[in-house]
Amino acid sequence: MTNFITKRILSEPVRLIMLDQPPAALCALPYPGHPKGCPNLGKAARCPPNAPMYKGSETVRIAAIQYNLAARAEELKEDNPHFTNRQSRCCLYWQGTVRKALREHIREHYDQKHQWEGTSEARGANVFAMMEAAGYPMDRKVENYVWKVAFNDIESNAQPDFLNSAFSQTEKAEG
Repeated sequence: MTNFITKRILSEPVRLIMLDQPPAALCALPYPGHPKGCPNLGKAARCPPNAPMYKGSETVRIAAIQYNLAARAEELKEDNPHFTNRQSRCCLYWQGTVRKALREHIREHYDQKHQWEGTSEARGANVFAMMEAAGYPMDRKVENYVWKVAFNDIESNAQPDFLNSAFSQTEKAEG
């Protein structure tokens, strides 16, 4: 299989930027196949209202992987001509690969004592604004590239290790 990872980043420390509304409100928004929003809302420990909220004063490092979803979707369509565009972009076919690449990228640069958060939006962080502040703007409507992002709380580094649990679960696709 072709490697569709196009960028790997580790940011300098940046100040946390919080969402304008509670994360649960975003998670409750309907999306295709889920008229009541994310099925993990109120159930998973990494999701609102169970996830511990950032205070808003933290400084974090960002680790992220950019993935060429458009190229992967084309490859899937070539291998599966009956696939629709939506099927070829389904997170089941790419998200595990991207999570693994992000875990490996982080472990190449940080030892196990550093805790990384893979569900920062659930804790109130505005991931889009944070990525833009770090110099890597993300598209809200994914056409070509998706990002998988994790934060490290530099100041306290005391949050639970969500890295393995968050990246081993299926989440809805970003965008």
